[in-house]
Amino acid sequence: MKTNENEEVCLIAAPSMSTPALNFAERALLVLLCVFAVAVGVIGIFRPIFLDEANSVIISSFGLRGVIGHLRSDNNLPFYYLLLHEWVKFFGISEIATRTLSIIFYFLAIFVAGKLGEELSHDKRVALYTSFYYAISLQAIHLAQKVRMYSLLGFLAGLSTLLFFRSFWKTDYRRRDLLAYVLV
Repeated sequence: MKTNENEEVCLIAAPSMSTPALNFAERALLVLLCVFAVAVGVIGIFRPIFLDEANSVIISSFGLRGVIGHLRSDNNLPFYYLLLHEWVKFFGISEIATRTLSIIFYFLAIFVAGKLGEELSHDKRVALYTSFYYAISLQAIHLAQKVRMYSLLGFLAGLSTLLFFRSFWKTDYRRRDLLAYVLV
């Protein structure tokens, strides 16, 4: 595309500038991201379980047939309850044990947000900022501290978006990305 005879317009973004001060700030941001994510996992983990969280634990205690039967009159997906059922069998039914599953999905969603940012921009700096903004999202933090399926849904939404772009936006997509997208 030309604006006049001798001048071309570049439609591709210029590479991001890097300075020592900016590199230091981004390394500090990465450390802050890790500390913050761990703090989110620890803060509130000892709180008593609320009624809807207790309902999740009760539903998950029934096993496959009980979960399916119990969710006939509910609008939640059974996968989280089946996963929580297996999790509780291994780690126990305490507040810490049951909340840890949601925190793990919060960590995975932070990682997926970064991969999605990098995939779309081809820039590791964008990946860092995307991860950071997801990690400090008040909604994501609130949901990470609950014994509910919301962190899992955030992770799956990010993962399906990442796999969608890998499968349909790239010209050199891999079949495994398409298969993973369909499975997610």
